Amino acid sequence: MSEYQYYEFRTCDQSLSSVQRSELRAISSRAQITNNRFMNEYHWGSLKATPSEMLQQYFDVGLYLSNFGCADFYIKIPQQAIPSKTLALFSLENVFSYHAYANHWILCFSLPECDDYLEPDDDIYHKLEELTSIREELIKGDYRSLYIPIMAYLTHDNSAEIAIAKLDLSLASYSTAQQSLIELLLVDSIWPAVFSQVFSDNKESPLENKHLQQHWIRSIPVEQLQHLLEQVMTGDGIVIQQQLNMAYQKTLAVQHSTYLDLATLKKTYHKCEILQRQQQRQQAELLQQKVLAERQKHLAFVYLERASYWKQAAQEAVKSTGASYDRAVRILDDLMHCYQLQQNNAEYKQQLITFLQPLQRKKSLLAKLQKRGLDRPC
Repeated sequence: MSEYQYYEFRTCDQSLSSVQRSELRAISSRAQITNNRFMNEYHWGSLKATPSEMLQQYFDVGLYLSNFGCADFYIKIPQQAIPSKTLALFSLENVFSYHAYANHWILCFSLPECDDYLEPDDDIYHKLEELTSIREELIKGDYRSLYIPIMAYLTHDNSAEIAIAKLDLSLASYSTAQQSLIELLLVDSIWPAVFSQVFSDNKESPLENKHLQQHWIRSIPVEQLQHLLEQVMTGDGIVIQQQLNMAYQKTLAVQHSTYLDLATLKKTYHKCEILQRQQQRQQAELLQQKVLAERQKHLAFVYLERASYWKQAAQEAVKSTGASYDRAVRILDDLMHCYQLQQNNAEYKQQLITFLQPLQRKKSLLAKLQKRGLDRPC
């Protein structure tokens, strides 16, 4: 089996210059290249540059997929957006890595090594578009996506003993982009629910939060405060407020981190697994009830129009083709069940005898009816 590889890269903060596009064309003569996007597929051969090199020189996000079980999502982000000590908390072999380049971090979210064969489909062409907003989320201090590689790691090896930092944030829900990353890394659907439950008690009381804010404000150097006040006086108050809130949330998340107890995490997994099975059973029962109600509604209509349905069945039977025989069988099956529902077996018996009389030489049709138990009165 030949290897299929997919590469896509996008810019977020700037467009590619004509010189850069020419350089990219030298890297790949067949790639689709626009002012902000590079995409190519390979059934043999490979790209003449690594994804990290592509991000270092040209792009802000990237995606690499191989049908041999490889999926990597790359983000280039300013170093001031995320402290190195925060990234260090989440560095985990084979699922999340980062390295510095100039004044940026290059992050890599990876599918753990597995034996799954990834079949390429049409969704692949929209995946990076769905994932791209994770970059902006991280810049704004939303670190929820950093837990997704951990979920992927636990999905493929739930016996692993790893340290998992518990930042001061909520995992009660996940953004559309984060949901897309969960799908890309083949995360067991139970783990997001587990982390949501474990993090549900993270919120502090308003009074505690006020004290934390006051402590953080007092830690800001006087020179920086004076500079901020000057910006407020020049009309940038809203921007400064946003920047301060973002900086506070980032500091809060890291300074008040603890570590999750793996034993508790795994117990919560088993509880969520049981709950999910119960919910799935309930959903299956509701679906079955809905299907049954729709079926009974359809059969009631067939009974009201039974004369027309007997006529349709006879018309399909005389066409003497495999497809028409199959349609006749389906119609007769509906007729049999609608008569059963109305407890009118006597009429069904008489109508069936009349229907079968001219068809005794149609052995193929009779065999199909016999197989479904439709060749005799119910």
